[in-house]
Amino acid sequence: MEKITEKQLIELAQLAYGDSLPDNYEEARKHNCGDGLADFIVNEIHEGTEGERDKLARAITVMETARDQLDHVVRILQDAQQVGVKKAMKVWSGE
Repeated sequence: MEKITEKQLIELAQLAYGDSLPDNYEEARKHNCGDGLADFIVNEIHEGTEGERDKLARAITVMETARDQLDHVVRILQDAQQVGVKKAMKVWSGE
């Protein structure tokens, strides 16, 4: 297991994200960068890996969970566009 720092995790994420990310958790919490998703990524990296021994594996899990949740949001919005808001809400709520 290769040891990785939070700073390195943020640097890796920034390479993939394509835009700048806050340099650290404190900056992300201030929400000054004007990019809520960038703040979110740094917050999730920090909060999701804090105290973890294998930060890289945990960061992967945290980002996969976030991706899955965002995918669900996109799906319900698409459903609402196709079948209407009320019907989508009814179906997704299990009614």
